Amino acid sequence: MQKGWGEFAVTPEEKARVQGEMARLAKVDVRFWDFNDGKWMKLTPQNALRKSATGVSFAIRRAEVTGKTICILYVAAGGAPTESFLSEATMCVVGKDGKPRYPHLAAIATNRRRLDKNEDFPCKWVAREYPRRRNNMEEAHWWPVSAMYDSGIRPIKESGIKIDGILWYQGESNATTCVAPDMPTPEDYQLETLRALVAELRGEKKIPFLMMGLPKMNRPWEQYREVQKRVCKETGAIYVDTFGAGLGDMNDVHPRDKIPFAELATNALKGKKGVK
Repeated sequence: MQKGWGEFAVTPEEKARVQGEMARLAKVDVRFWDFNDGKWMKLTPQNALRKSATGVSFAIRRAEVTGKTICILYVAAGGAPTESFLSEATMCVVGKDGKPRYPHLAAIATNRRRLDKNEDFPCKWVAREYPRRRNNMEEAHWWPVSAMYDSGIRPIKESGIKIDGILWYQGESNATTCVAPDMPTPEDYQLETLRALVAELRGEKKIPFLMMGLPKMNRPWEQYREVQKRVCKETGAIYVDTFGAGLGDMNDVHPRDKIPFAELATNALKGKKGVK
């Protein structure tokens, strides 16, 4: 989700696709809020190059369909796991029986406030790579549990801004162990993280929630896709079946052309009850 338009225009065909999107963007009204600086800006063909390729492409299509200004509240960081977007209160919530509703998440949140060296965290890539990626301590500060929530989600909730819908495109850091041999993380853990996520971001409001399924790639993501479908069915969220549509790159976690993903998400909204 974090990858920008400018990062994908690497071949003549992709450059043509991006230029076509630029022309469309100049004709619609899309506004962008970035949690990194907390500022709103009107997107232009120039400043959009570093913004989320999927998010901007989706917003262009929504602006064209609705004829309204589309405002994107953008919260993303490369590789961030779902736990980073959850409040500690949600991770540690208890049910009517007095037991943790999400036992895996409660263990992660209470045993250590960081994801690195946390034995309860099942994705070993995150535990290993977050604190030492490029030895950049400025980047490493995103890895504590709830960091994305505290920096991005909480300010949105406290602002009182009316949210009309959510587009969620993440999962690689929660789907598998990410170490050889790469195996699916426990199914009950996957269910917990996605159930908690929908509850956290949606709250009591039944606004449209689009969950982009993990695309095709040479990784064992089958179980996670099925869990995504299951949680969407339980919660009424909309599952966007990128794998079924044949989208993705077998050898690259970041497929170069994001426009088909945005088109698929836009089409998934058509005819849905409650969608404006």
